[in-house]
Amino acid sequence: MGVHVESGEPGFISFDIAELPNPASFISGSYLTLNNVKGVFNGIAGKRTIDFFNNSLGGGFQVVGGPGITSQQIFIRDESAPLVLTGDYSAQDRATGAGAGLIIYENGEIAAVPEPATWALMIGGFGLVGMTVRRRAAIAC
Repeated sequence: MGVHVESGEPGFISFDIAELPNPASFISGSYLTLNNVKGVFNGIAGKRTIDFFNNSLGGGFQVVGGPGITSQQIFIRDESAPLVLTGDYSAQDRATGAGAGLIIYENGEIAAVPEPATWALMIGGFGLVGMTVRRRAAIAC
């Protein structure tokens, strides 16, 4: 499974977790911890420890030594054998309260979104093709 968070603060977070993660530790009714989670955290690739909280602790997760995200609880079942739920969640940065987009998806499910500069070049290209076609039509008449 993939987790993708986008916000102004703390920035960009993206990491992969197992659908049925094996927690390094857990406190029943509170949270679970996953060690060595591979991903990109604030633009830096690496492995981090992540604590996932249940609703009694505000839900969401905290990257140890990094950003935290508040959302609804993103796992079901007991903390000792969780099942991570896919979907789009309303979320907030735990430190600043800024809104964030949180998407949990099956690996390979999310499509890349072109950068704004790519969109601008594509639209400009369509405009040039349209002008060329129109000009050729006017000359032919």
